[in-house]
Parts: sequence; C-alpha cells; structure tokens
Amino acid sequence: MDQKIIDLNNGEREWLNNNLTGIRGLVSSIIGLDDIDCLLPSYLDESYKVWFASHNRSVDDPNPMINAFGIGFGQYLVDNNNLEWKIVQDEFGTEIAVYRTPGDILLFPPNLVAKRYEKEEIEFFVPLYNGIKKQIEEIHSNFG
Repeated sequence: MDQKIIDLNNGEREWLNNNLTGIRGLVSSIIGLDDIDCLLPSYLDESYKVWFASHNRSVDDPNPMINAFGIGFGQYLVDNNNLEWKIVQDEFGTEIAVYRTPGDILLFPPNLVAKRYEKEEIEFFVPLYNGIKKQIEEIHSNFG
C-alpha cells in the first residue's frame, strides 16, 4: 500500500481538539500560565517532567498522556512552521501527523514522544524542536 496523506475527518479533529484542551489545561496548571502560551517546548518539557515523575510505569497506561503531549508539541509545530495536521495511511496503519509541502515535511508528534517515553528521556521538547526547526529551514531554503 502506498502512503496516503489525507485531511482529518470531523471525529479526528474532535479527538485532536480534546487532546489540545487537555494538554493546555495540564501545562497551564503546572506552569501557572494562561493556556495561550502553554505549548512552548520549554513548558512542555517542564510539564512532561512533572508528569513522568508521578507516572507509575508498571500500572498507569501512558498512551493518553503520550498522545496529549504529542498533540501539544505538534500544534506548536503547526503554529510556528506553516505545517498542518494530516492523517497518514500506509501498510503499517493510520497515524496523525503534521505535514507541509513543498519539501514533503512529515512528522509524527505522538510517535516522537512515545519513543522518548520508552527510553525514559525527559526534557527533550526544546532540543527536538530546535532540530526540527533547523531541518525545516534547510528544506525551505532548497525550495525557495
């Protein structure tokens, strides 16, 4: 199966918005700020660190929080890098992603968080964002 990049349907948009509401509320309560600025990578790092420290890996299902942090990070990417939310379907399944063309920039924010959760990494949003931003700028310069 070839990879298909498609627009979100209403249910997927609702799921995305519910995750955004949840992560904004969590980060705002931890950081003590209005949710308008709460998706900054540094605030996501601080909030993830607090959540991770309280999370019981052997009991608690991490997936809702992995998705929420991934969606929050993805929204920051969307808002600051001219990306948009898409659904990607291929032989491995269906996943939410952020995408931009030209350059076929395609990132899977919840997956980025899941990989770091598995490695027990914390404070990764800022360096991850800086690296992605640099790559996006390089790709953009190649396409004028």
